Amino acid sequence: MNPTHSSGVPAKAIPGGWPFAFMFIAAMLVVPGVYAAGASEKALPPAAAKLTGLVTNSLTGEKVVGATVTLATTTATVTVETNANGRYFRVLQPGVYDMDISADNFNGNSQQLSLLKGWTVVDVALEPNAPVIVSASVDGTEAPGEVLSAMGSYIIMDGSSYVSSSWSQIPDEGVPATISDPTSDNTTVTLGTVSEYAAHLVHVLREPPITEADLPPDLKLQPINEIEKGLQNRDQVVAITPFGLEKTQAVPLTYSVTTTSGTYSVEVDLNAALPWNVSTGVRTVPVNGTVLLFAKDQDPPAYNWTITQSPTGSAVALTDPTTQTPWLTPDIVGTYQIQETNSGAVLEVHAGRYHGVIDPLLTLNSIMFGDGRPVGDENCTTCHDGSAAPDKFTPWRQTGHAEAFSQGITTNDHFGENCFGCHTVGFGTEAGGIDSTPNYGNFVDNLLGITGDETWTTMLMDYPDTARLSNIQCENCHGPQDYTEAHKNQPGAPRVSLAPDVCGSCHGEPSRHGRFQQWQLSSHADYDLARERGAESGNCARCHSGNGFVAWGDLDFDPDQEVDVTWNEDTVQPQVCAACHDPHDTGTTSGDDGTDAKVRVMGNTHKLIAGFTAISVGKGATCMTCHNSRRGLRNESVWNTLSDGEKDDVPHHGVQADLVMGQNAYFVETGVRGKHSLIEDVCVTCHMNKTQPPDILSYNQSGTNHTFAADPNICAECHGEGGVSTDTVKAVVNSYLDILAATLADDYKSLILANYPATIGTCGVADIGNPVVELLWERTDRLDITLQDGTLCNNANPNSISTPSGSVFELSAAEYEGALEKAGWNYYLVYEDEGRGVHNPDFSLKLLAGAINAIGDLGGSVKVSGAIPLGGGYEVVIP
Repeated sequence: MNPTHSSGVPAKAIPGGWPFAFMFIAAMLVVPGVYAAGASEKALPPAAAKLTGLVTNSLTGEKVVGATVTLATTTATVTVETNANGRYFRVLQPGVYDMDISADNFNGNSQQLSLLKGWTVVDVALEPNAPVIVSASVDGTEAPGEVLSAMGSYIIMDGSSYVSSSWSQIPDEGVPATISDPTSDNTTVTLGTVSEYAAHLVHVLREPPITEADLPPDLKLQPINEIEKGLQNRDQVVAITPFGLEKTQAVPLTYSVTTTSGTYSVEVDLNAALPWNVSTGVRTVPVNGTVLLFAKDQDPPAYNWTITQSPTGSAVALTDPTTQTPWLTPDIVGTYQIQETNSGAVLEVHAGRYHGVIDPLLTLNSIMFGDGRPVGDENCTTCHDGSAAPDKFTPWRQTGHAEAFSQGITTNDHFGENCFGCHTVGFGTEAGGIDSTPNYGNFVDNLLGITGDETWTTMLMDYPDTARLSNIQCENCHGPQDYTEAHKNQPGAPRVSLAPDVCGSCHGEPSRHGRFQQWQLSSHADYDLARERGAESGNCARCHSGNGFVAWGDLDFDPDQEVDVTWNEDTVQPQVCAACHDPHDTGTTSGDDGTDAKVRVMGNTHKLIAGFTAISVGKGATCMTCHNSRRGLRNESVWNTLSDGEKDDVPHHGVQADLVMGQNAYFVETGVRGKHSLIEDVCVTCHMNKTQPPDILSYNQSGTNHTFAADPNICAECHGEGGVSTDTVKAVVNSYLDILAATLADDYKSLILANYPATIGTCGVADIGNPVVELLWERTDRLDITLQDGTLCNNANPNSISTPSGSVFELSAAEYEGALEKAGWNYYLVYEDEGRGVHNPDFSLKLLAGAINAIGDLGGSVKVSGAIPLGGGYEVVIP
C-alpha cells in the first residue's frame, strides 16, 4: 500500500499486521463505489481511499475522544467521531476533500486533502482553547438584597494539577456583594441593599466617566479628576444617564481557578435591577415612576426628608428619608413638595402623564401632500404660534429629533424596543407612554421589524395612538404635559432645564452616542469656572456660563451689552449642550461627515468683543464668539487711542479667533486671514469632525468629537505624513516666546538701571549700592525683581516703579513709544493659545519676530530674520 499526501500534514503508510477489525470501525461515506463498514478488506473496491488518523491534545499529547471529523466535497459531506483511542477511520472515493476537525474546548483544525487510492494517515494535534477552561454562572433574581446561587467549574487541559478556586468581586467596582464562601466552587452571593445602590448611583454620576488610563495616549485633556463635571453638589432631582445606570447596576464577579501552571479566571455578567429609570433631572416627572432626590453635602451628614404637600388621596411615602438620597414614587397626578428639614431645602415635583404632540391625521396629510415631516397637534400649536407662546414646533419638525423613530422603523430592521427609551415618548414609565397605548401590542406583533417607506404611513393609519407618542418630542425633554394644573399655569422652572443632563438622558450612552461623556472630559464642562466667573458678573457670564451665553444670544451677542444675571452658584451651568445648540433646531443628520447639526451662530460672527467680525467661518462662528482676545481692537492704528490701562493690558485667554483671522497684534500686518480660516467650519473641522472621539465613548468611533481636543496628528490630513506637525510648530513658537520674554526682561532691567534710584512700590529701592541683579518678565504689568541685598519684589507693576524721571511705564512710553507694552501684548496673544501658533503659524511667528526685532533694536542685542522651517517644506519667512 502506497502512502499519499495531504495539505500541511505528512501522510504515512499503515504498518503491516494491523488487525482488520480496526480498519473497518465507523460508517463509510455512502456514495457509489464505497462499501459500508464491516465489509472485508477483499470486498473493498481496489480504487478506494482509506483515511485514518489520531487526534491528540497539543499541550499534553493525550488522545481526544469524541472529536468530530468532517469531510466535504462540492457534492457531499460526511462526519465521523474519534473512538476511545482518539482515532478515526473512513473509506472514501479518491478526490479532493475539505477536512475540519473540532472538539469541545479545542480550537478547530481545517485543511484540504487530496486523497488517492490506498491508505492515508492524518494525525492532528488540536490546541486547547485555554490551558484551563473556566466557566461560571449565577442563578436567581438579580436585585438588591437578593441571595443568588453562584456555580463555578473548570476543565484542566494542560496536564497541570489543581491548587485552589475562588470567587471575588473586582475591587472598587460596583456595590459590594457578600460571598458566603469565596473559596468554594459553588456558593451564594448576597447583593447590597437598595440604599447602598442609591448612594453608589450618585457616586457614579459624580465621578469622571472614564479614567486617565482609558484615554488614547496622544489625547491631551484637562486632568480628568481635577474638576467635578458630573452630578453637582446641589439640591435636586437626580438626572440619571443610561451609562450611569448601567455602571451602577453592574456587579463584576470573578471566578478563578489556580493550578500549577497559573491562575485562570472568568467574569460573570451580573446586573442588579434597580427601581430607578433614566431621568433628565427635570422636575416634571411621570406618575408611577421613581424619583431619586439628592441634598447638598452636609457636615455632619444628617438628613431628614419629609413630604409637606401631595395631591389629595395620595398614599406616597419616602424611602430612606434619613439619607442624602431618598426617593418617592408619585402615585397620583399632581404636585409634591418635599423638604429636607436640616438644611431647609425644598424640592417640588409635578407628576403627570404623557400626552404626545404628533397629530397622526395631519402627519398623514403631510406625507401625501406636504413635506412628509411630522405635524404637531393643533391643541399645542394654537398657543405655540410665536405670539401667545414661542413657536418651537416649526423648527422642531425639521430636526432629526422629529423623525428619530419614524426613520428608524422605516430604514432599520434592527430597530426594536431596546431603542424606544430614547426614540419614543414615555416608554417603560407606566404613565401613558407609547407602550401603554391600546394598540401598542398589535403594532409590535404586526409591524415592528418590517422596513420600507410605507411602514410609517401604515403605523399612522392603523396604530395612530401609538404613532402619536413616537419620535423625540416636547415631553422627552420637558416631562409629561398632562397633569392636574394646566401646564400653561405652571412656572417654567420645573419644566425647563439648561443642564446637560437633559441631553445626557439619551446622548449619554457611550456604546453608541456618548456625546455627554465626551463633553464631561472637556474644559467646557468646568463647573468651578462657571461658579467663579459666570454667576455674578454680567460681563464674564456671557462666556463663562451657559446661562449667560444663551441670554447674550437674546441680545444678538452685542459686545457692548452685558447680560442680566438671574442665576446663582447653585443654578449656573458651564458651556453645556444647549449653549451651542438650540435644542429645537438641531438639524437632521449627525454622526458623519454629512452632518448638518446646527449651532447658534453660523457663517459670520457678530462683532466680537475683540473688535472685529469673522466672515465665512461656518460653524466656527459659535466658537469664535467667545474664543477671542476680548479686549477690543489692538493694533498699530489704534495704539494712540488707548488709555494707559489698556496699553499695559494683556489678551484674555482663548485667543484663537484673533490668530486664525490674523487680527490684534503689533509689529505685523493685521487683517490678513490665516490659511486655516479658509477651512470649512474652521474650528469644528479639526477639533470635532476630523478628530475621532475616544473609542471607549463612541460606537465605532463615529460622530463628532465633543471632547474638542484635536488629534495631534490632524495636520497630516492636509499636509500629509512627514509634513508640518503640531509638535514642530509648538517647539519653534515656544523658542521664540522664550527669546521674547528674555528680551523684555533685559529691556526693563536696562530701563531701571539707567534711571536709578528706582522705588519699587513698597518693596524696596534699587540704586547703585543695591542694584537689580535679576529681573524676570511675567507679563507687561508683572515683573519679578531681585535686588542685590536679596529683596524679592514679585509682581511689580511698571506703573508702581518710580524714578526721578517718572514711572517705568512712563519712561517706556516716552523713550520706546510703547514698544515694550506692544511686545508684551504680542507675547500673550500667542501664549494664551494652547496651540502655541498651530492655528496660524505664519502670523504667530511673524508677530513674535516683529516684537523681538522691535525691542531687540532698543539694545541692539537680538535680531530675527530669514526662513523658519516647520517641516515638510513648510516655512515662514520673516522680513
